[in-house]
This record gives sequence, C-alpha cells and structure tokens, in this order.
Amino acid sequence: MRQLKNACIAIYLFSAVVALTVVVGWLAGVESIAAHMEGLLAGISSLRLALAALLALVLVQIAWVNARALMGRPAPQAVNLNGNEDIQVSLAAVKSMARTAVTRVDDVMIENIQAAACARDLSGVHIRIEAIPLVNDGLESLARRVQLAVETACEQMLGCGGVTCQVRFLPAKTVIETREVQ
Repeated sequence: MRQLKNACIAIYLFSAVVALTVVVGWLAGVESIAAHMEGLLAGISSLRLALAALLALVLVQIAWVNARALMGRPAPQAVNLNGNEDIQVSLAAVKSMARTAVTRVDDVMIENIQAAACARDLSGVHIRIEAIPLVNDGLESLARRVQLAVETACEQMLGCGGVTCQVRFLPAKTVIETREVQ
C-alpha cells in the first residue's frame, strides 16, 4: 500500500508541475511558453489530450484535499473504552489519572502527557508520557514501572482496560553556560 501511495504522490506532483506550468505560462502571457505550447498543441492532438488529463487530475486532487480538510472530523474529546457506549471518559480525565499514577513512581519527573484515541470506534486510549529520569541506571525497568503504574491506575479507576502507555525519557542533564557581555 505504501508503494502505491508513493507512486500516486509522484504522479500527482508530476501532473501538478506540468499542468500548472503550462497554464500559468499561458495565462501570464509569457511569449516563449505560449508560442511553444501553441506550436505543440496545434500539431499533436494526443499532447493536448494528455495536458487536459493532467490538468483534470490536478483539479480532482485539489478538490479532494479541500473536501477532506473542510469535512474532516475534529479530534475526539472523549472515548468509549472497550467499545462500551455506556462508559464515556474524557481524555482530560485519562491524562489526569496518568499524571497521578506517574507521580507515585519514584525517580521520575513528568514533562508532558498526551492522550489520544487509538481506534476508529474510540474504544481505546494511547497515552504518551515524556518524563525526565532522576537516575542514570535501570531506565528500562523504570519505564516498565511507569507504564505498569499508569495502565493499572486507569484499569482500577475505569473498571476496564483499553489503555496503552508509551514512556519516553528526555535528557536528565542540561548544561548552562553564562557569559558576561561588555
């Protein structure tokens, strides 16, 4: 699927460059482009057809992108965990539960917590935690402890699963350099 997507992107970009260059040159009245294109298009009907097809492809793609942008769904503010319509939890509440769970783990300072719905039917939550470790060793076990604490806290508070957690550690040390300016 990725190869097909990349091929479609390449065709679209090629079509856009060719069609828009010709149209802009024609509309701007650039003599060399206009005369060259009139000469090419007057003699070869297949080139005229190809140019029309490329321009149509560009216009369809522009319409598609605009329609997706205008009619796109906003990011959900609440999720139905495990697909249960009776249980609806806001993402802010899930973030608050995660923040509380992480504060109970020693040797970690929270930098940022993000929560997002991870299924099309809003049946799960993916929590991404950025934290600063206060120790230098055992980061893998520390990450597992944070992950387990968050998932356990959410399961206990909500009464169901459907929460996954990812922990990312940021650098713990920063270097500050001061200089006098005269």
